[in-house]
Amino acid sequence: EKLAELKAAFLVEAAANKVLPIGAGLYTWFYHPEEAPRSPLTEWDLFQGETRLAESTAPLYRAGFSSLATLQADVPSNASGVLYCVGGGGGGFTVYMDAGYLHVEYMSS
Repeated sequence: EKLAELKAAFLVEAAANKVLPIGAGLYTWFYHPEEAPRSPLTEWDLFQGETRLAESTAPLYRAGFSSLATLQADVPSNASGVLYCVGGGGGGFTVYMDAGYLHVEYMSS
C-alpha cells in the first residue's frame, strides 16, 4: 500500500517536472535499428560522380541485417579509385581499386 502511494506521488512529480516518459531517450535507432527510416527499394543505380545518398534512402548496412552489393563496371587494367563506399558515425567500408588491384577497408568505432 505504501509502495503504491509512493509510485503515485512519483508520477505526479514526474509529470509536473515534464520528465515523462521515463527512459524514452534511451529508445533510439541504435537499440532498435528495425524502426529506423529506410528505403523500400531493393536495387539502386548509382552514377559516376555521385557523392552522397541520405541514409534513409540508401541501401541498409547495419548490424543484424544481411546485405549484398553487386557492382557492374568497366574498369581499366591499371584503375585507381573508389568503386563503392558506405559510412556513418559508427564506421563504414570502402571498396576501391589501386593501380589495378581491388582493395576493401572496414572501420568500426
